Amino acid sequence: MTKEKRSAARPSPTPLLQVGQRIELELTDLTPSGDCVGRHEGQVVFVALGLPGERVEVEIGHVKRNWARGKIVHWLRTDPARIVAPCKYFGTCGGCHLQHLGYEAQLAYKTQFVKEQFLNIGKFAAPPVLPCQPCPNPFYYRNHIQFTIGEGEHGDGNIGFHAPRRHNVIPIDECMIAEKAINTALADPSLRQAARAQAPIANSQPIPTDPALTAIRIGNSLDMRVAMTPIQVAGRNYHVSLASFFQVNTVMAGKLVGEVLTRLDLQPSDRCLDLYCGVGLFTLPMIERCDSVVGIEMGESSTADARINLRHYMLQERVRIITADVGKALLRNDIRHAHWDKAVVDPPRSGMQYDALMALMALHPRRIVYVSCDPATLARDAKHLCDRGYTLTSAQPFDMFPQTHHVETVGTFEMSE
Repeated sequence: MTKEKRSAARPSPTPLLQVGQRIELELTDLTPSGDCVGRHEGQVVFVALGLPGERVEVEIGHVKRNWARGKIVHWLRTDPARIVAPCKYFGTCGGCHLQHLGYEAQLAYKTQFVKEQFLNIGKFAAPPVLPCQPCPNPFYYRNHIQFTIGEGEHGDGNIGFHAPRRHNVIPIDECMIAEKAINTALADPSLRQAARAQAPIANSQPIPTDPALTAIRIGNSLDMRVAMTPIQVAGRNYHVSLASFFQVNTVMAGKLVGEVLTRLDLQPSDRCLDLYCGVGLFTLPMIERCDSVVGIEMGESSTADARINLRHYMLQERVRIITADVGKALLRNDIRHAHWDKAVVDPPRSGMQYDALMALMALHPRRIVYVSCDPATLARDAKHLCDRGYTLTSAQPFDMFPQTHHVETVGTFEMSE
């Protein structure tokens, strides 16, 4: 049978929904991306700005074979947890996902979301997920944020965010999740003039601004951060270079440090690993409580900062910082032939690479504290750990990113007896 005949014999099903069609939907769940979901005659429909339990009229804007996406044009029934979003750009700029949900309900959603990842991906029957720890200031918390500089006849020099699933830039004069210093600069017309005057370039281009703030144009992006030299977290000062990663929520970073130290329960004789150690956020308080720490991080800027931070507190004698890929470093003879009592891991969103995770488990640390910004990859790695002799004793979510669907989680694993 020719390709044409096979195609004719198996016609593609006609989509149940059409672009522009209006339907009524009963919304049932919030997805990991913050959208709400409903079903129309069996077909899944994703809807922004909805809440479970609401009944809405939706206009279909995008149709695929197995799903569709629409926007709400009318609420027929609202959920009691719904509130009026305080930000005038919410729903258009795309920077936040949950401002229409009361804060206590946001915390409950994130707790449930973490639990579902352990149930569905990790296959845990009863995951020990604790209630999400709240942020004391759910607005004006980000110390680092990246805006887009608009281009074209009507958008040149405008500073804002890309609209969801669109190319146009939504100009803003305030971002309610950015720290006040960033908003002060954002409201200054001279910043926009400087951004407009500089043509897009491949390399970083500083823009003059308040000394308490750093603004750098990188192509058509404007990277703004509160000055981090130093930045104080949990009573310690950290030097953080522009090229180094650091947590965007300073207050919650302090709470994260406290949780990690509590779960580690360090003893004076403990020899520890700090994997993906960055600038030493956990390394510094760890070495104050244990015998020795080896920190491993592949970012050269971050490891240089970590050494500066250790020297500042004269803690470098019992700490070794290795600039290397974590998986490769764990195979070094001086690492794999040594004894390790405990380990902290704080990998990127993609989680630990499989080889790195296997190399860590081969060292048999009796306790592993895993800091994750993606519950799905944490649940995946947790399954590997628990299939090979570890027990998940707790999973503590932290609301590091209020008003968004993102959540940080600290998982604690004990070597089974």
